[in-house]
Amino acid sequence: IKDEDSALAGKYLACFQKWYENDANNYNNSRESEGEYGGFFNDWTDDMAWICLTLLRMTEFTGVEKYASTARDIYDNYIWTRSTRCDKGVCLPWTNHEEDKTNFNACTNVPSCLVAALLYRKFNEAKYLDNAKALYDFNINNMPDADRVEEPPLSYTQGTFAEASRILYHITGERSYMSKAGQVIKYCLTGNRTTDSGLLRSEGESMDQSIFKAVFVPYAVNFVLDSDADASIARAVKEKLLQNAEALLQSKEGERAMVEQELQERVRIICDHPALIGLEPHTQNLSESQRKTFAEITERLRQLQKIDRELGNYIKEYQEAKDIERSLDIKATELPQETSSVDKEQITTEMGSIRQMAKMTVGRQGNHFPIFTREFFHCFDK
Repeated sequence: IKDEDSALAGKYLACFQKWYENDANNYNNSRESEGEYGGFFNDWTDDMAWICLTLLRMTEFTGVEKYASTARDIYDNYIWTRSTRCDKGVCLPWTNHEEDKTNFNACTNVPSCLVAALLYRKFNEAKYLDNAKALYDFNINNMPDADRVEEPPLSYTQGTFAEASRILYHITGERSYMSKAGQVIKYCLTGNRTTDSGLLRSEGESMDQSIFKAVFVPYAVNFVLDSDADASIARAVKEKLLQNAEALLQSKEGERAMVEQELQERVRIICDHPALIGLEPHTQNLSESQRKTFAEITERLRQLQKIDRELGNYIKEYQEAKDIERSLDIKATELPQETSSVDKEQITTEMGSIRQMAKMTVGRQGNHFPIFTREFFHCFDK
């Protein structure tokens, strides 16, 4: 927006400020006296985590530091102070209510893990990295299996945990974090519990459920665009994202075609003029039922206008996605091809190892699993 429409960018910046001044439209005002961050206090830990993620993102795009500073204060004073320990590790409860003191769900601990990682990246304070690692370990221990972040698996927690893992990889350099990011992202787009007919499944129609995928998709795109992501997984994720985008585009085109057909039928009804008996070739004026069709036509035109506006946005976004795809494909072809060469001495050494392992397996006293011997692991220091 900043690059394409400065007026609209200004409008959004003003909305950011109003949202901040209104404490993220928070319904709880019991802590406003505790400081600028006090109005953001919430009984629900996960709500505060989402607020912190938004504030950090706002600073990232606007350069206004107070947003990130407020996120840090919310986290320090209201989120991490609720941390506790259970049999799966250090974790956070869903709320500060007595009935939730052992409710350590993914929708709380996953976004809080990402908040801690981003706070470390922003402020470089070791405690935030310690927190992020601890919450990551808890989430790993809390997963029903290696692919699902929670049960039932939901797109927004899958995507958010992938992003937390990806950020931790870039902070620590530990490859296991990036591997987990790819695993949970790919599952969300391919698993039989998260998809329907090859597309991301419906997760409900409530206000919260309707935006789950809006959380997932940007984090999935971040993974695809990350040059350190596994190339094969990134390619699979990219193709699935484009498949979902194209399905959305086709669905909107189908909706347009249906409204256009209804419009054409009503226009034909209005344009049907029976002959005036005895006064041929003259025709009758509009009947009462035909006049009622005018209101239906007006409604269809209004629907068509709305669909066209949405379709225009979909086409633009889909084109941008295809452009990114082409850009990634070009970059892939420009990468240097890895080549390897093996000289005669290396071959002789390896053949010697094979002969030795063959001898070790002979007879009743032989080791029938030579791959577990030290000689096999040439990649390790001797």
